[in-house]
Amino acid sequence: MGCCESSHSKRNPLCPVTNPRCVSPFEPTEAMLLKQILDKIPPRFRQPIANLPVRPFLKVYQLHLLAIYHMKRQELLVASRHELQAINGLETLLSNHKDHILFVDMYGILSISLFGLDRVPEALNYCKMALTLLLQHNPTDYIELHGIYYHMASCYKGIHAWRETISCLTKTIETIRLCPTPDEEYVRKAQADIELLK
Repeated sequence: MGCCESSHSKRNPLCPVTNPRCVSPFEPTEAMLLKQILDKIPPRFRQPIANLPVRPFLKVYQLHLLAIYHMKRQELLVASRHELQAINGLETLLSNHKDHILFVDMYGILSISLFGLDRVPEALNYCKMALTLLLQHNPTDYIELHGIYYHMASCYKGIHAWRETISCLTKTIETIRLCPTPDEEYVRKAQADIELLK
């Protein structure tokens, strides 16, 4: 019985080395990145992402991360192009879940980038889309909500829609006050903006 039997017994009989189907379909780093992304998504929204082919999803998500990177560097045209590609790619992958919560961040980044490019009506449109999805899926995320309301107020101000601007600034204040630790400096800033518009 010797060495042949003992070496065979150390192998996993359910996954022989020669079986190519037992090789991991993606790199460990890709698996870790996917897990990090899934951990940031509320549990009820994870399954549609977990069901996607890993590499195509990560390529789309990488475009989103690139958009954030370029936006922070004020390279807004590049940021907007990357984010639009990410949105289109995710819409293709999630054809049955085009209202997935991941789109909230993507629409938000695209809106901020377009606003910086003075494409205010487009920025407002994507901001409204982000707000609609957030209110639909996570209406108690007051930190995210007050940021969206404040950005929307800036968009309305950019097209001289004063009543809508004041309404969004008021919503900003209301949602800040619902946060566990309200940012009073942010409240004062929004209140000062309202006073200037009256």
